[in-house]
Amino acid sequence: MFVLVVRVALLGHVFLGGDLALADLRVRSAMRLQELLGPYDYRGWMHPGPAYFYLLAAFRVVVGDPGRSQFVCDLVVDMASMLGVVWVVRRQAGRWPALWASLCVTLLAWSMARDMTLSALINPWSAEVVVFPLVLFCILGAAATKPSWAALVGTALVGTFTVQTDLATAPLVAVLGGAALVAAVVRTRRGSLRLPWPTLGAGVGSVFLLWLPPLVQQATTRRGNLTQIWEFFRHHTGHLPLTGGLKLELAADQYLLGYPGGWLSLLPGLTDVHAAVILVIVLALVAAGVVGGMLARSHLPVAMGVASLLGVVVGTYAVARIYGPVLPYYLQWEIAVPVEAAIGAGVGMLCLWRPPPLRLALVVAGVTLATVFCLKAFELPVAQVNDAAVAQAWHLVAPQLPLRRQHVLVDDRAWAGEDIQFGLVDELVTHGYRAFVTPPWMHIIQSTYITTKPQAVTVTLLA
Repeated sequence: MFVLVVRVALLGHVFLGGDLALADLRVRSAMRLQELLGPYDYRGWMHPGPAYFYLLAAFRVVVGDPGRSQFVCDLVVDMASMLGVVWVVRRQAGRWPALWASLCVTLLAWSMARDMTLSALINPWSAEVVVFPLVLFCILGAAATKPSWAALVGTALVGTFTVQTDLATAPLVAVLGGAALVAAVVRTRRGSLRLPWPTLGAGVGSVFLLWLPPLVQQATTRRGNLTQIWEFFRHHTGHLPLTGGLKLELAADQYLLGYPGGWLSLLPGLTDVHAAVILVIVLALVAAGVVGGMLARSHLPVAMGVASLLGVVVGTYAVARIYGPVLPYYLQWEIAVPVEAAIGAGVGMLCLWRPPPLRLALVVAGVTLATVFCLKAFELPVAQVNDAAVAQAWHLVAPQLPLRRQHVLVDDRAWAGEDIQFGLVDELVTHGYRAFVTPPWMHIIQSTYITTKPQAVTVTLLA
């Protein structure tokens, strides 16, 4: 991961288009401490909170280039989440289970980067960036049941980040986070342990600060964003049976765990037998973690196994309640469940039995996988983070712009593409111009960039 961070950081200016360009416009608001909501959702509302935008703003200050900072931020978030998983397992179960955990998260990273294109691993899009933090959330939640109040605070903070960035993670975060809290409270009362009030106070205060912006927006707007989300899900319900939700969930699992082929070919084509095989594998991992942890008297693999089983149930229900067509990125977050099951299975077995040959095999596997992944990191064409269409449009438009920084209207009458349109707006703002689009785009872009008045310069996109 460090290799990818360095390679992306050494790139020149990065052109952004579509959702990434829109995100950069929101980052500019975050840098002025004016951003209150999360990423835009095509169903007409914003995701709950701006935590991701403020994190991007911090990286923007350090990295400088608005496009490059997004990709660096995503890679650092992934790397920090992977290290967090390994560190938690090391503290709770020991070094050999931690080595196993590192193998699992590295395999996930390799799976997400196996295509020689702009892969999910280095894509700062909100649906992609939550995958590794959600794996860390699951591990922290399991560790919190010991009880560990520091892990519970971490669970709340990471869970807040994932929900604010991608609302699709809310069911899993709510159920697993709530279960971790209940388990921690029950075990604390049974053991007559004292509550660490400073840690809890700091955690509650941090979570409150993270949720304060969307609460302010809700309180100061006639029809706040949280109200819009509530009304949408109250009036729109999913159409899939639970068996259909389970099959889609399992399709996501097999794709991200290395099954060849693309999303669009897998989602509709998973047979009942194929789905049953994947389900049996996941349940076998759950059972291995629970049984191994119980025999070894280690709480962590037991908690991870139970949480994984609960996650399968929650994921099935959540996917079945999706309204409209099931797009592949709706299911990205679900991979955290089988990854937690796989880590739990290995931790349970290693807590129970780890002879020298097995430890040697783990070391050899770790070195081999690290080498393969490092070579893969050198192979990935990171230059493709540039949006080629936006770059081409900018090079055509830039010579026609006035030297004096003034208002510019980006007009898309010919419907050349909203991705290019928003990318040009972002580039114009980056170069000091006041860029605008017409009111039809008000439901997507901030009102700051909407105008109905003629501007000094009009850039018309051609189909």
